[in-house]
Amino acid sequence: IRSVMTYPTTRGLTITDQSIRSLLLNLMKTQLPTDPIGIYNVIFRGDFRFDGWPRSWCGYHTTLYTSTFPINYIVVGDFSTLLDPATATACMIPPQQQSLLTNSIKDKTLSVDSLASNLVVQLAGTLTNYMGAWTFLDDTEIGTACRGQYGPVSIGGRIFLLQKLWLPRVGCTLTKVPPKW
Repeated sequence: IRSVMTYPTTRGLTITDQSIRSLLLNLMKTQLPTDPIGIYNVIFRGDFRFDGWPRSWCGYHTTLYTSTFPINYIVVGDFSTLLDPATATACMIPPQQQSLLTNSIKDKTLSVDSLASNLVVQLAGTLTNYMGAWTFLDDTEIGTACRGQYGPVSIGGRIFLLQKLWLPRVGCTLTKVPPKW
């Protein structure tokens, strides 16, 4: 696992999927290893402008096809730096489920949990919907099928609220695959 951070300093910068693709290709030439089976994650600042985010979409995963191999990547925004937090209600953990956050810094972690949840959903979509596989007949993915359903998950002693994912024969869940599979 390798991380590279770039920090454009312009607030309100407009970005597009094409600018993300160009950034990935440039970073692969200079700083990132080129990995044909890797999944690259792009987290952009919430004060950037990206058409439709966060009103129409919370994150996405896609593939960039190069002359040598496909590059899978995930794009999500940082909700803690939004210029107008009221625009992210569809991407944030619903108020009725925020009570599941038991720590004393709930207000400061809500954006982090929402970001982590969106990353998990997009990672699951990347892994299960690679090249159009494992979707419902209407192309609904395993995360989209459970939109708005969250549950607590303990990671390193901290409780995160993560969106549930669809599991056949189980439904929306955060549990592991049953041992009989």
